[in-house]
Parts: sequence; C-alpha cells; structure tokens
Amino acid sequence: SPEAVEVSLALGITYEMSGRTEMAAAHYEEAVRLDPLYPQLRYHAARAWMGSEQFAKAEANYQAVLAVHPRDLEATLGLVRVWLAQQQFETAARFLEEQLASREHRPELYVALGIVYREAKQDLEAMRAFERAIALKEHYTQAHFYLAAQLDHLGRKDLARASLRRTLELEPDYPDALNYLGYLDAEAGV
Repeated sequence: SPEAVEVSLALGITYEMSGRTEMAAAHYEEAVRLDPLYPQLRYHAARAWMGSEQFAKAEANYQAVLAVHPRDLEATLGLVRVWLAQQQFETAARFLEEQLASREHRPELYVALGIVYREAKQDLEAMRAFERAIALKEHYTQAHFYLAAQLDHLGRKDLARASLRRTLELEPDYPDALNYLGYLDAEAGV
C-alpha cells in the first residue's frame, strides 16, 4: 500500500523505536507527502530529524506547521528546541519574544524563554521569565522547578529550597524536585 499514510507512519514509528532515526524521518516525510495537512506527521518528522541532528529539516517541518497554525504551541516549542540544540540562543529568544508580543502570554512560552536565557548564561533574565510564568499560572509545577534551579544557580539557596518545596506542594511525587531538594538539604547539612 504505497499510498497509505498509515503504513508510512507505522514504518516511521518502527524505525524510530529501533533507533534508526534517518529511516524513520524518511517514512514520516513520505506520510507528509501523502497528507500534507496533518500536522502530527510533521511533528514526527521533525523529532526524527532532530534525532539525526539534521536541524534544518527539523526546523522546516516545524515552520511548515506554524505557517498553517501560527499559534501551535508544540511546533513553537519544537522550533525553540531545534535552535537550542544548535546554540542559536538569540534566534530562539527573539522568536519567543515575538510570539509573546503577538499573542496571549502563555506561561509555557515564558518557561521556554527562561530556558533559552539560562542556556545563554543570561541568569537574571532567565529568573524573570520563570517568575512571569508563575505569575500567569501560579500552579505551574515546572515553572516553580525551573525557578528553583535558577535561584540555586544564582546562589540563592534558601529561595531555591522554598521554590522546590512549592513545587512539591503542587506535585508531591515530582522526582526531579525531590532529588534536587534532597541534594540542597544534604549540601547544607540538613
């Protein structure tokens, strides 16, 4: 069934699960050719191209989704991951700032911006972005966790611990937060 989207998709998934990301990407691209308006196929292709470190092809797939669905969060964050993998921090930050200026202020975009700033070693900007995410969505567990890590990086250990405790109030079984708080407490002799 050479014209069956499902077959190409299934082959792509099979190759991806076996670690053969270039073969997976080729099958995903074939599925995209057969059904270009189904964005999920482009997410698969982009992820496989990222796994093969073929960043331009991954970027092209995310950009194709955004051309049709400009507010698509998954494609937006995927594109940022592509740029982060290439250490294109300015491009990623500028893109996220444009997204925040042109649409509602989504806390997920602020967390992504904070991560970009953190990777670019712009520590205070990263902290502010995580704080903005929390201001928009107080119960955003991941934002509290990233803020804690940023506070720790800035040497503000007590505030980092408080932010980790808040993370654990929101999600008591958050393994990374449990581990991080345990590490900080052990480091402090608590």
